[in-house]
Amino acid sequence: MISDISFIYDLFYRCQFDLALTVLESKRSQSEASCSTNLMIHANIVGETHGARRAVFPQLPGTAEYDYANYLQSRMLYQEEEISEAIAGFNKLLANSKSPRIKFLAQLGLANAYLDPSSKTKVEFHLNEIDMTIEHATDSDRLSAILLSANYQLRLSNAPEKAKVLLDFVLCQSLVKGWTYFLTRAIYGLIDAAIQLRDIDGARQLYNLLLIYCKTLELGELRKLAVQKFGSIRAENLPISFDEVRKCIWTGSRWVDFDSAPLLFIFLKSLIQSPQGVKLSQLAQFLWPDDPFRKYTQEAKIYDIAKRTRKKLSRLGLDNVIIRNRAGIYSIRMR
Repeated sequence: MISDISFIYDLFYRCQFDLALTVLESKRSQSEASCSTNLMIHANIVGETHGARRAVFPQLPGTAEYDYANYLQSRMLYQEEEISEAIAGFNKLLANSKSPRIKFLAQLGLANAYLDPSSKTKVEFHLNEIDMTIEHATDSDRLSAILLSANYQLRLSNAPEKAKVLLDFVLCQSLVKGWTYFLTRAIYGLIDAAIQLRDIDGARQLYNLLLIYCKTLELGELRKLAVQKFGSIRAENLPISFDEVRKCIWTGSRWVDFDSAPLLFIFLKSLIQSPQGVKLSQLAQFLWPDDPFRKYTQEAKIYDIAKRTRKKLSRLGLDNVIIRNRAGIYSIRMR
């Protein structure tokens, strides 16, 4: 049965939804595919093209195990209130099925269902089970498992570098197979990884690429999710901020490395944290916490630090960002 409709799934993964629907209708008329499988594939296709997956879900109490696993996965992804039902269904498949592949799909579904910081241990357990049964998976199953592992690294392990390696692999495999369905999801994850790595320019480029794919392929639901989650990275007026760990300053359009200029970083960080302005004595305490304040000596040093900082920001097109009033209070213009 699965091999009879594999061509339709391949079209679906390529996001050729109109052709997939045409072939599906042909098979339906020729009775080459089961009713439950037809409905399940139709739900996937219509849901992706028109954002109406909720309206076409079949009720499948007695359907085949493979159809039922996909049905649960689809309901869980697009109807969050159905997660408890999906968990119960996947556990039932895991307990009763004799098929290694069905057990693999059930483990995959359970790991997705528990993908939350409060259930990290459960996710890790099911990921381990997936690794042990990966030989029973199809190519598309494997890519789904790798996407799951990448999401785990992004959401539960704070390891964007590891996630990026996994997502790059999915991206390459998707390009080889022409599976735009997985390609777009890999790009979605790579945007998340780039943001966590503070690579905002890279995130923007990926985001624009994702929007192009979504518009071209009419992936309305995915585009809506992308805009909701990543739309703000396109804004040119993001406030100036800093990354304490990497010693970088966000200028409103890019991250700038200040690791080689620690005093400049401390100076800017102090201004960012106090938009109302910082007195000379406070700046001196931030810059030289172990030294007593000596007004005239340290005022000259702070003046030099401010001058060097303005020069560095000016090279990035940011002029008149650092302000000093007559009272000697420094502030930063937050865009």
